[in-house]
Amino acid sequence: MSVKRPLGYIGMLSVIPEYRGKGIARALTIRSINEMIRLKFSECYLETEVDNIGALNLYESLGFRRTEYLPRYYQNGNSAYRLILQLENVYFPTVSSYW
Repeated sequence: MSVKRPLGYIGMLSVIPEYRGKGIARALTIRSINEMIRLKFSECYLETEVDNIGALNLYESLGFRRTEYLPRYYQNGNSAYRLILQLENVYFPTVSSYW
């Protein structure tokens, strides 16, 4: 009998404009992923707006893959992509190396 491992989710990650471009979102995302790995989660998923190129570049650089297009997903009517990262054989250096 196989045991189903839990799924991780990252929701509503945002960095205020004057602190963007300093690696904060990357560090927070990596910290979250490493905690999910420690807890033996099988995958991590999230959604981001289709026109949020910065977020898409960040998540895809970490290995996330677009899996679904979600039309009019947000309350403001904007569409989103769902992205998933399989957590098997994934490891990121500690967050302190990004500060």
